[in-house]
Amino acid sequence: METVKELREKNALSIRDLAHKSGVSPSTVERIESGLPVRPSTRRKIAKALHVKPLFIRWPSSLLTVPQTAGNADEHSTSNLT
Repeated sequence: METVKELREKNALSIRDLAHKSGVSPSTVERIESGLPVRPSTRRKIAKALHVKPLFIRWPSSLLTVPQTAGNADEHSTSNLT
């Protein structure tokens, strides 16, 4: 898997070029490349512009984390007190 930036550079595209091809703003491409969360619809647009499936792109890791439930958060906080 490669990041959006790696694929963009491999395809000799500037941030503006990728933004134009995918129909998103250049600032959105910059945000993705800096590691901020990406909407599923934006993922599809970027992947299509890069000629790959979204699953073949290494997206920012913040999207891959599983949110804790309230019960898990309480368990973690009490275990830190002991």
